[in-house]
Amino acid sequence: MIWLALGLGLLALWLWRRSNQLRTSTGLPWRTVVYHDTAHRELTKALFSARYQLTGKPDYVLADGKALIPVEVKPQRQATSPRQGDILQLAAYCLLLEEATGIAPRYGLLRYAQHTFQVDWTDQLYQALLEALDAMRDDLELNDVERSHEQPWRCRACGFGDRCTDALEYD
Repeated sequence: MIWLALGLGLLALWLWRRSNQLRTSTGLPWRTVVYHDTAHRELTKALFSARYQLTGKPDYVLADGKALIPVEVKPQRQATSPRQGDILQLAAYCLLLEEATGIAPRYGLLRYAQHTFQVDWTDQLYQALLEALDAMRDDLELNDVERSHEQPWRCRACGFGDRCTDALEYD
């Protein structure tokens, strides 16, 4: 009986250490996860702001006292600084959480393959988000919008490549 208790104790110790290692490897703070959208579960209702006509679902939401922290995970992305588009996506989640709870997040987190970036939810970021939303809505009114080819891999992966007159030529 003592061997069974000793074995279970060692197993519990190993599991505890392993869970701490996994948690540390995520690069995320030790906070309560109040929501996640990564387990291939049935979709829950997305956050929506009627005021900004904006909707979305962060990958995770962590508790930070009464405030919430949105987390966006890009597990394949390798970069030493966050991309502007990812920052604006995270800003949209900050805005949606603020609208939903009445409490502004102080920051959001972007998790790339190797790095976690804290993006402060500032007035400047709020303005940049509103400008991006306005520009996107302006583009919706146009009959022809010039395609961006700043990321050639996106052009190669596009499902309309065989019909696109602007497609990049590649080998």
